[in-house]
Amino acid sequence: FNSRARKIAETLLELEIKTLLPIDDYSSVLYSYLLPPGVSYGELHGFLKTHGFVIYQGQGDLSETIFRISTMGEISNEKIKELCNLFKEFFRSRK
Repeated sequence: FNSRARKIAETLLELEIKTLLPIDDYSSVLYSYLLPPGVSYGELHGFLKTHGFVIYQGQGDLSETIFRISTMGEISNEKIKELCNLFKEFFRSRK
């Protein structure tokens, strides 16, 4: 569980976005989160993509209920902070 993934997880949990599995069961680079009721994957993906970030859709039966985030590669702490702020903006505007 790397520090980038931890920061994202802490931010999303603060926003009451739950993980699909217990955090201890995740790899260090790919996490799955449940979409809250009334929020579509397409809506979240589109918002983040317009700001330069890409998330991944769940597969199969999970395609409409989860989104996935990978923290592989060289990602600066500034980019993680920017992503977390975008999550706050998006999810807080939908409550």
